[in-house]
Amino acid sequence: MGEKVFFIKQKPLSIKVRYEILDQKRKKVYEIVGSFLGGNFAPMSLIDDEERELIWIKKTPFKFFPRYELYDSEGVIGIVKRKIGFFKKKIILETSEDSSYEFRNNYRMDDCQLSRDGKTIAIIRRRGFSAWRTYELKIDEQEDVEFILSLASAVDQIFIWSHRS
Repeated sequence: MGEKVFFIKQKPLSIKVRYEILDQKRKKVYEIVGSFLGGNFAPMSLIDDEERELIWIKKTPFKFFPRYELYDSEGVIGIVKRKIGFFKKKIILETSEDSSYEFRNNYRMDDCQLSRDGKTIAIIRRRGFSAWRTYELKIDEQEDVEFILSLASAVDQIFIWSHRS
């Protein structure tokens, strides 16, 4: 599998949700930014290095477990939600494709795999033990990088929300 490597770094001292996404050479190529003082339900956007918004990530209010919808310019492209699971958080992915996605993780989300139709298409690993979360993503080069980066950010938000409740 040829792969592209990215690093997602949370910026915790920001007054809005902010992730920097770096390529293998540690150059910023994307950013995920939430609204200024937008609160828990403020949408986030995946922005490229030319300041174009590519994907919007919106938390659905009034759900017992967190649920995020991902949009592009044509509409909903995916839904990420948490379900009850024993010993680990179970993440459900729904997309507009006919493909079947599966997210396998351990309890703390420091070692995860994203599969489509039984084939691993991305590996997500937490790096370091600081308060500022950093993840390394290895994504199959034939996959939609922006979609997978957005999925990973929504899953991270679910894990943050889960630790607060």
